[in-house]
Amino acid sequence: MAEVVKEVGVAATDLSFQMGLGYLQYEWRWLATNSPGKIPKQLHHLRERLEELLLPIQHGGVNAPVLSNP
Repeated sequence: MAEVVKEVGVAATDLSFQMGLGYLQYEWRWLATNSPGKIPKQLHHLRERLEELLLPIQHGGVNAPVLSNP
């Protein structure tokens, strides 16, 4: 996670740990069933998807009105 923070350039609190763990589990399963020659391409593909780990931006202090049904 620390390397992802450095590469993407965001704070550690802006990354989803659960999404990252899910990606790693998928990659470990993939690596166990494929040939070693495919690993560099798969790692490159994983690095391209790093932005998917970012949590949505939360706008602090902005309270939207709550609409209720009449």
